[in-house]
Amino acid sequence: MYMNTRMRASAAKPLLVVALLLCYNAPQAADFPLKPFTAIYDVRKDGDRVAEIETRLYQDSDGRWHYTQNTEPVGWLARAMGLSIAEHSQFLWADGRIEALAYDYHRSGREKRVALRFDGPRGVVTETINGETRQFDAMRGALDKLGVNLALRARLLQTEADTAFTIADGGRLKIYDFNIVARETTDTVFGKIQTIKISRNRRGRTGHQTHIWASPELDYLAVRLRKQDDDGHTEGTLRAFNPR
Repeated sequence: MYMNTRMRASAAKPLLVVALLLCYNAPQAADFPLKPFTAIYDVRKDGDRVAEIETRLYQDSDGRWHYTQNTEPVGWLARAMGLSIAEHSQFLWADGRIEALAYDYHRSGREKRVALRFDGPRGVVTETINGETRQFDAMRGALDKLGVNLALRARLLQTEADTAFTIADGGRLKIYDFNIVARETTDTVFGKIQTIKISRNRRGRTGHQTHIWASPELDYLAVRLRKQDDDGHTEGTLRAFNPR
């Protein structure tokens, strides 16, 4: 069951944080450094709450890891526009890094479907967008744009430093740079948490900037995100977290 923040008194927050961290840091046999979890975020656009995002990480009986993200609109305008989004990334953990296998994207409302299939040994990605398929070369280790969030967390657990990843998206490869810009104390539903502020930049894109506040105590889980683009700013804040 998710934590009910309405029932949490301010004086009890430190104890809840301790209990949460003890649970989250429990040992796990899997080699992958991140543990299964579910997290829920509230999303605001220029101050108005417009969506809820649920992310989930789990492993199946075949050893594959699955990372899902479901975005549901809230409010009458968002519901009228539709635009529910379901994303699903599948991968293996090999040689200390994520080995991408597949990525699926489905947007309802303005219907769109995207599927990526990674063939690491051949260095090829097969991409299908609304039924049209193409292949392009991709170096081994290329990721999808959802799985990169976990790859960043895994890398930060290895070394807390600036890093970059190659992303397969839109029939080509893109480079995402992640730079640590500050260390801050951030207010969350669990109380004040120490975070590192990370800037994410896509090479070749100007006027677009994303900042991530990640908690080292929670294996670099994002507790706050902020994106600035031509349409204004969007902010996501962690509302509930359930380690499994």
